[in-house]
Amino acid sequence: MPNTAFVPGPLGAYNSEVDPLHHDAVGQRELGRRYVAAARGLLSPPG
Repeated sequence: MPNTAFVPGPLGAYNSEVDPLHHDAVGQRELGRRYVAAARGLLSPPG
């Protein structure tokens, strides 16, 4: 789809082994950096 991006979550940065769905604070910060990079890529002019 145009104007979309996929951002993978960081591996191994989970709250606990029983909660592998939610990221810990380090994982959330890394995910935020990845979101920003993806958004900037969508907003940048081609070329």
